[in-house]
Amino acid sequence: MDRRGGRMMGARPRGPTGGFAGLSGSGGRPTDFPLRILVQSDMVGAIIGRQGTTIKQITQQTRARVDVHRKDNVGSLEKAITIYGNPENCTNACKRILEVMQQEATNTNKGEITLKILAHNNLIGRIIGKSGNTIKRIMQDTDTKITVSSINDISSFNLERIITVKGA
Repeated sequence: MDRRGGRMMGARPRGPTGGFAGLSGSGGRPTDFPLRILVQSDMVGAIIGRQGTTIKQITQQTRARVDVHRKDNVGSLEKAITIYGNPENCTNACKRILEVMQQEATNTNKGEITLKILAHNNLIGRIIGKSGNTIKRIMQDTDTKITVSSINDISSFNLERIITVKGA
């Protein structure tokens, strides 16, 4: 148990319906917000850094907790990273991770990197919006190309879909 929060270390906060808690938990106090991204497996070393220095810096600078799921799906081309914190801290940590990935891609002549966000299937409708208006507006405002993986890509074991964001 963590003395500060009274919950098991590594346990994710849950909302009243059993899903992940959002911006407010019990007592109106903000709770950790999970942001899950996919990165190429060959980028994980750069994100962690020598003796964990890079990931420690990101955690300290952004006040977000960053969990790299290195041991999951051994041999896969991509690894999941979960970032916990309030929305602003999660965003800042994600930006720092992308900066590290871009630097690594530049150093190794890998070209452009893409942001891949994992989102629960229940949230996809909100992201796309009615007639695709929300996602179109986001693409226009950010000058990016955004694609969402097919509903056929989910299973009873994995209810997440991949949102891919590329610079235009």
